[in-house]
Amino acid sequence: SDKCNCLDCKNTLEESHEGGERYKKIQECLEKRPDSFDVREKSTGDGCRCKKSNCIKKYCDCYRVGRFCTGICRCIDCKNTEAF
Repeated sequence: SDKCNCLDCKNTLEESHEGGERYKKIQECLEKRPDSFDVREKSTGDGCRCKKSNCIKKYCDCYRVGRFCTGICRCIDCKNTEAF
């Protein structure tokens, strides 16, 4: 992409369309394992460990599965609580 420093980068819009190298590789992955790109619900048994996202982005395991953070989480500056 425009934001990387790759040589001959294939992570571009042109390569993402049918016939592009990136598109072909994605299709190969999906043929081998159709659920390759499905969002998996991760167990939040250990809680999250967010440092910069304030637990309000999909990087947060708790936020991603629609749960508030709890006392077992080790997050910093959490905003994913019932109080917010």
